[in-house]
Amino acid sequence: MQPVYRAIVRWPTATLLVVALATLFFGWHARNVRLDASVETLLNEGDDEKAYYDEIRRLFGSDEIGVVGVLADDVYQPDVLKKIQALTEAIAKVDGVAEVVSLSNAVDPVADVLDPPPLIAELPRTPEESQALRAKLAERPIYLKNLVAPDGRAAGLNVFFEEMSSDEFERRGVDDAVAAIVAQANGPETVVYTGLPHFKQHSAHAMRADLRRFVPLALGIVVVILALCFRSFRGVLLPVLTILVTLIWTLGLMVLLGTPLSLGTLALPPLLLVLASAYCLHVVAEYYETAESGGTPRDVVLRLLQMTGTPIVITAITTVIGFLSLVTNQIVSIRQLGIYSSIGVVIAILLSLIVVPSVLALLPLPKVKHEGSSTTVARRLSAIASFGIEHRRALIIGAAVLCLLSATQIPHIQVDTNLHSFFRAGDPIREATDLINERLVGSMAFYVAIDADQPGTMKKLDTLERIRALQREIDGLHGVDKTISFVDYAEMLDRGSQAPAGADEGDFVVDDAGNLVPAGGGSAEADAAGGKPRTFWENPAQLEPVIQLVASSPKSFQRVIDKDFSRTHVLVRTTLARSSEVTALVDQISEIAARVFPPELRARPTGNLILMTRTASDLVSGQISSLALATIVIFAVMALMFLSVRVGLIAMIPNFVPVIVFFGLMGLTGAPLNLGTSIIASIVLGIVVDDTIHLMSRLSAEIRATADQHEAMLRTFSSVGKPALYNSALLFFGFASLATSTFVPLQQFGVLSAVTILVAILTELALFPALLATTRIITLWDLLGVKLGQDPHRTIPLFAELRPSQARLVALLAGLESHTTGERVVRQGEVGDQMYVIINGKAEVVVDAGGERRSVRELGRGDVFGEMGLIRSHERTADVVAKGPLEVMTVDQRALTRVQRRYPRTAAQIFLNLARILSDRLQTETARRGA
Repeated sequence: MQPVYRAIVRWPTATLLVVALATLFFGWHARNVRLDASVETLLNEGDDEKAYYDEIRRLFGSDEIGVVGVLADDVYQPDVLKKIQALTEAIAKVDGVAEVVSLSNAVDPVADVLDPPPLIAELPRTPEESQALRAKLAERPIYLKNLVAPDGRAAGLNVFFEEMSSDEFERRGVDDAVAAIVAQANGPETVVYTGLPHFKQHSAHAMRADLRRFVPLALGIVVVILALCFRSFRGVLLPVLTILVTLIWTLGLMVLLGTPLSLGTLALPPLLLVLASAYCLHVVAEYYETAESGGTPRDVVLRLLQMTGTPIVITAITTVIGFLSLVTNQIVSIRQLGIYSSIGVVIAILLSLIVVPSVLALLPLPKVKHEGSSTTVARRLSAIASFGIEHRRALIIGAAVLCLLSATQIPHIQVDTNLHSFFRAGDPIREATDLINERLVGSMAFYVAIDADQPGTMKKLDTLERIRALQREIDGLHGVDKTISFVDYAEMLDRGSQAPAGADEGDFVVDDAGNLVPAGGGSAEADAAGGKPRTFWENPAQLEPVIQLVASSPKSFQRVIDKDFSRTHVLVRTTLARSSEVTALVDQISEIAARVFPPELRARPTGNLILMTRTASDLVSGQISSLALATIVIFAVMALMFLSVRVGLIAMIPNFVPVIVFFGLMGLTGAPLNLGTSIIASIVLGIVVDDTIHLMSRLSAEIRATADQHEAMLRTFSSVGKPALYNSALLFFGFASLATSTFVPLQQFGVLSAVTILVAILTELALFPALLATTRIITLWDLLGVKLGQDPHRTIPLFAELRPSQARLVALLAGLESHTTGERVVRQGEVGDQMYVIINGKAEVVVDAGGERRSVRELGRGDVFGEMGLIRSHERTADVVAKGPLEVMTVDQRALTRVQRRYPRTAAQIFLNLARILSDRLQTETARRGA
């Protein structure tokens, strides 16, 4: 990285020019960013159920219809019916509307099956005519709870749209035109508009409104906190410039890759603004601290990059891991959020280490001491850390109790992917949906598709009886308002073909043989029964002409039966919306179908409502897999960073406590696990660990400067604790700004994330020092650095030609001993398997020959002795006595074997170094004896 840092400092103008050109390129594309409010982005892309639904949808048409509700005291009144007629005609004229079905234009096959007349030929003019129309509709149940409520207090217009993409639907303004017509028709009757197509368009408008609110609000929060933190123009301008460029690059890349902003990725822009500013904050804070030591602007910037480059890159890795863990989720929009958030974080890191240093290298150093480094905040942070160290036992127990209490609430978490709950109470579309559900019919619909192995199966009376039995049982289930099937159409056609005696000339009826004959030729049996015709249930021969009628006009019935009569469906209208309730309903329907249908008939509930419900299990599995992946990888990064599993675990605890508290809050408050809340744990874990890395990185540097762990901890928290505190404030208010969203899942995401961030900074500043105080963070390698200098491997013969990382590994496997003046480190004649390296102090080698003790040589810092015992257990040939306070590093055969097994190349170099030490010792002794 050093060459890169020097290049940035050496050519800042050229660097900024390249960034400016790239920003123009991405900005040109970012202006075309699209919004996608479709439900498809909320579904599992690889779900086989989705492929099956797409097939059914192509066959029978979409279950996505617009529903216009007209609510009145009596919809059979002439004025109300006239309004329904006017609405039907106006909406039907909208470009993009394929068909509108209402009371005013519905046909009546019962009156004439071959050429059905309008259900309402003329609008009623008298109360008697209105009552007759009410009675007429009561005899045609297919229209009840569909076009009119049984109590006559609500009527519905079903709006079918032409097949088109979501982009074309929005571009042509189809939904807006329908909504405008509905708005103009309101009063004195209540007229409302809902349905999945309207939900999509309403969501798109809400998304635009949210973005117009989020970006300025998040930017304003960033500016305020940066101003409070640095109180300087450059301290605010440079981070703001960087985060805006980050957003432009990311959105431009999304456009180039053809990815729109969806309901799941709507939080991306404000999220990137906050995250990018957090990285810039650390860079600028380090700049002001580094500038106080003086030097040229470019020298200061180079030192700044050397100090912050590595920890910032590592924090980026952990944050990216948190976001990339979402890629394991099968839901499209969550996966896209993970991918593009990761890309945005990488861009933010690059720009923080390129743009900010480049501009700072061109500016003069601050003339006054930076206000943000005032000792007041530092003293308070140091006091908090000191409190945590002194009361570590109580804090650790308190954190454990809090985690246990939170864990008890986790089983109470509910999973819900309810589209209805995307909008808060009081939102127009939610109010409209509630009114339609209450007064007319369930606004949610899905299919129960029925497949047969053989063509013509649906023509059989036995099959129709089973479908009717299934339908009746479904009608009795909780939450089901209405079902419609091919059987209902067949019954209606059957009634139409059984015209009573005295029917108009030209009408047709079915005789006893099941043949269509002109009216007047009906059976005597029917006439004897008082004119009441029999149905094909009573006279199976009547079914054949009904089937002939359907087969002769396949387009008229293509929404309920396929051409070869092997596939049909039951359309279920329901008021249920919660995932758990819909799942229970689907399970009940599947159980009924398994009981009613033989193996050659298969019933399969399907539809967008069911697909959305199925994502509930995807949310749970995605939550588990992404959180597990993020935890494992981040722990591995922390453990490798400090080459200690124990330190890695300690560093993870203050970051995992907020996650456990978050889940506890969800269970306690009743906030469901939904599209928004399911991503919090992994994201927050990846974000809050950043401060831990900065703290641990500075702690490592402070430890190398002093062997006092307590003092190093206080220095660390009083210095790096400041940007960590400001960073948490940025994240807290940035996430909290999402609470202003129109979408409830995004509100919950913002509030719960903000609370989790608040818990995280409290555990970071108080619990973390308490945990660190329970273990010795100062390693032997750190101590070697303090005693022997910044590169101890260069002064110890055993570590010759080893890289610092290799020498550090060996040192971490070694031991440390302290000896007082006159104490023997090794004794002549005893068997030993350790080698010693003097870290501090002096020692004397003494040989006892024939009762006479003779000093052979004096050893100082960095010298090695006892190497023969390391190679093979061997009797010591001399005493080594401490000439004063003595500290030695010990390496035994066990440690050497572990190095040889795990790091063979490092072990090979150590053995070579031992051979050189022994050769030098032999050469010295030979020369001494020869002299």
